[in-house]
Amino acid sequence: ESEALRYMEIHNIDIKNTAQMIEYFNLAMKEAVLAKDSVWIGIISGNLAQYEWENGDKNKAINLIEKNISLSLRYAENHDAMRANLVLANYYIELKKYDLALKHIQKSKELMEKKPYYLQYEMDAAYALTKIAKGLNNKDEELKQLNLYLVLRDSLEARTDIKEMQKIIWNSEREKYNRNIQEVEIKREQTMRMVIYIAVFAI
Repeated sequence: ESEALRYMEIHNIDIKNTAQMIEYFNLAMKEAVLAKDSVWIGIISGNLAQYEWENGDKNKAINLIEKNISLSLRYAENHDAMRANLVLANYYIELKKYDLALKHIQKSKELMEKKPYYLQYEMDAAYALTKIAKGLNNKDEELKQLNLYLVLRDSLEARTDIKEMQKIIWNSEREKYNRNIQEVEIKREQTMRMVIYIAVFAI
């Protein structure tokens, strides 16, 4: 389910049909542009573009993504622009416009930072470059990008495993801490009962 649809559900917007959904998306887009809210501009543009692409209006979908990129860059939302360039590159790959696809992958990569968070997008870019090389029948480049994709995927999976292990360790330590607190509380209650018992019989 899309972010925009969740937003509509939260605000009790009843969508009867696809046409009404698109109408709400367009109204939301106008509000987002007026507010210069690049996050919502990106979310709504992405949803509208995906809808138009799946319903055959490829040019409109491309125009929406290009608008998203332009607005994201204008408001210094480089992360959104990076993702949108990847989406647009994949649209062009499907259309077999490999030069345009390559241009947008390069633009996307220029906006990526050397941080673990961007591994997923580096991997997506490598996979897209693999498809471009295959489409151009460039076997050497296809193999090179495929190898890079596999290296990035392994690195991402390893980091995910480490994060999961850290989460398990943290949960274990938290449970141990909670058990210690409970044990201390039980001992305190036992001690208090013993004190009361002694006091009663001492009287």
